Amino acid sequence: MRKVFNLICILLLNSSLNAQRYSFTAYVYDAESRQALEYVNIWVPSLHTGTISDKNGKFVLMTTQVVDSLCLSCIGYESIFLRIHAYQKNQKFYLKPKATELTEARIVAKENPAHRIMRFVYDHKKDNNPYHYPSYQAKQYSKTFFSSEAVMDSLMNVNFLDSLDSNSNQKEMYEVLQSQHFFLRESVIELNYKYPGKKNDILLASKISGFSDPILQLLTNQMQSFSFYDDKYTLLFSTFINPLSDKNFSYYFFWIEDTSYVGKDTLFTISFKPLRNKDFQGLSGRMSIHSDGWAVEHVTFSPIFNTDFISMVMEQHYCKIDDTYWFPEYTKTKLNLRIELNKLPLTSYSMTRNKEIKINIPQKSGQFISDELLMDSPEAYKKKSDSILAQYRDEAITTKEEQTYYFWDTVTKDIDIDKWLFIAKTLVSGEIPYKFIDFKVDKFLAINGQEIVRLGLGIETNDRMSEYFRIGGYIGFGIKDLRLKWGLNSGLILNKRRKVQLTAAIYHDVFKAGSNVNARLIESYRFSMAKANNIILVSKGLLHHYDYVKHAEIGFSSFLNRWLAGKIEFSYTNHHAAYDYQYALLPQEANKHLRFNTIELSLYLTIPSHATIYSFGRLRLAKKTYRPQLEFVYSRGIKGLLGSDFAYNWLDLKVSQSIEIKSLGAFSYQLKAGFVDKDLPYSMLYGIHGAHVLVDIFDPYSFATMRIDEFLSDRYASLHISQQFPALFTSKYSSPKPQLLLQGAWGDLRRPEIHQGEGINFQRMNKGYFEGGIALHDLIKNLYAGVGFAAFYRFGHYMFPDIIDNFSFRLTFTVLGL
Repeated sequence: MRKVFNLICILLLNSSLNAQRYSFTAYVYDAESRQALEYVNIWVPSLHTGTISDKNGKFVLMTTQVVDSLCLSCIGYESIFLRIHAYQKNQKFYLKPKATELTEARIVAKENPAHRIMRFVYDHKKDNNPYHYPSYQAKQYSKTFFSSEAVMDSLMNVNFLDSLDSNSNQKEMYEVLQSQHFFLRESVIELNYKYPGKKNDILLASKISGFSDPILQLLTNQMQSFSFYDDKYTLLFSTFINPLSDKNFSYYFFWIEDTSYVGKDTLFTISFKPLRNKDFQGLSGRMSIHSDGWAVEHVTFSPIFNTDFISMVMEQHYCKIDDTYWFPEYTKTKLNLRIELNKLPLTSYSMTRNKEIKINIPQKSGQFISDELLMDSPEAYKKKSDSILAQYRDEAITTKEEQTYYFWDTVTKDIDIDKWLFIAKTLVSGEIPYKFIDFKVDKFLAINGQEIVRLGLGIETNDRMSEYFRIGGYIGFGIKDLRLKWGLNSGLILNKRRKVQLTAAIYHDVFKAGSNVNARLIESYRFSMAKANNIILVSKGLLHHYDYVKHAEIGFSSFLNRWLAGKIEFSYTNHHAAYDYQYALLPQEANKHLRFNTIELSLYLTIPSHATIYSFGRLRLAKKTYRPQLEFVYSRGIKGLLGSDFAYNWLDLKVSQSIEIKSLGAFSYQLKAGFVDKDLPYSMLYGIHGAHVLVDIFDPYSFATMRIDEFLSDRYASLHISQQFPALFTSKYSSPKPQLLLQGAWGDLRRPEIHQGEGINFQRMNKGYFEGGIALHDLIKNLYAGVGFAAFYRFGHYMFPDIIDNFSFRLTFTVLGL
């Protein structure tokens, strides 16, 4: 009886909620030609709201009250006022063309009249950009499906059927796509925003044909900009110069196509396209500008891609909230791909609609900890998504959509698609998963000067065992030194949202002396062709001076706020030099290599340049922000504790950023600096990252002409700056992109004389080291990869007498444009 009572309450509540929302759909046509009319202004006088018809003449009104009357107007047609039946579906309205005689006139304008309108738009950009509002909250319903234009477009459908062979596989595929989509996904996301730039989005519902893992919702959500007001509009992870950023009219041509009236206000339809002889990634389309606040009310456009692999049409409509704020109401996207299913062209259709929009509402700062999309477990979405999606869909789910979900649910019983997605995510992060264990790719094989080749194995538990703790370890055996190396690590996540974590590790391994320029800064796993140069350096016998180390550490890390991460670490290290070296300030036994101990208490602070939007194990998906990447490390050496030999203060700093410049490409820089206030052994000092061989693999943040172990410092600063320009031209097999590079460093050492030993040959860098280079990337390329060439030259105080010794040449590689 109690269950029945609860069910009745739920049904009554649901009916009450549904009673608050009204949807009215209709179509507008030319009364004479019966063709659909696009951009008809629809106005609801009683509610002071309206919309615009799409290319099929369709419009949808979502209101909180019943619509009883409409006013329809369009350039070249007679306006009409109608009393309507709000509960009748798919009504059709017809507008009569106006017989208008235009007086011929000759107009000579000093400037394009559209520029005056666009200046008003530019002047009011901040007033109408949602990211400049104090705060907002909305529920965003999103749907994407893949089908074929031959199935979805009625005119193309007729022509396609006429050409079909009745017995062909093409017809069979056509019939399949008549009954279901190739792919379908839906989501509901709660959008939370607080100025400036704080986001806290929550995935409320997720349903994907064939998948239970919601990561695809995240990727789809990041594929395009939320608002048309972004200076750089993002589509498919590419950026385009927005016409709304072209205040000086140096990139786009604008033209007034139409002028109409909505009540007392004016609606200007302005077309835009890139100017001739302008080479940049731009957009082409038209927008409707409302004189009320000079805001964009509607925009339809297509990106101009540098490839014919895809084509796209986008549409975004804005509504006015609380008679004050313009806000994106819906966005529609149609993506045509050069992919065919049995010769049927594949097309993607997407739609997002923002509902329950609230602007300038109280938002607690404490909830904006991270830009990462807050997601629940796949099991949770299976239970709750259907009811939430039903609440936010514009129309009830269709039989075709239900069949799509049913088909893929059946397929996944035989093929575990989520399993393969899990494997793919893990591989990208440098791991190979097997059940609840990940095998570390970087532990299978290592190449260095001490071991020459190391064969090993590394494993760690993954999210299938637990999302809150990890335990791992590795072993490795050096072919040259015939020694076993090993390590253990663990981590306990106390708060996933804030990334609060306790970590501990212990290892016995080798350490390249003088490598603290990179070792003291946090470096995450990433595949890099430049790492292959270790093979070249080892083969030429250029890598020397390693320590055997025994190391133990315990750490605590957390996000302090949405842009600052911190870590405190306590560590012990025992160094045993594997090379002939005498340190004058520390006694050592005759004919034995130096041994010493250190105890450190360290503080790490990081301001990331990219905001993490998804994390999975070591995998991080992030989007770029306008801030530079900053890393700061302070370590205090504690003498006497656990046999520690040194007391010191150690500081390290790294700042890097990449800045997109209109028409000039990407300017980037990286600044590194380090300082230790006491004399320390060779192993703990700074050897700048030199990697010279005459021909090698390109690494943008190494010194190409500097020799290995050429300089040694206890304080240093280095700067790498580069300017990568757009492609000189683009063809099927070549897209050469020039890059200019300038690199310099300075360093010094208090007492060089205290470091002695066979093969210990270095110099101070207090005169300043400089080199310049030029690269030409993607000289030869295809859709997936490219190969280029770079040359560097050493100049200044440390240049060599023989010209050829100052040169170094590099091969450059790009994979998927990265």
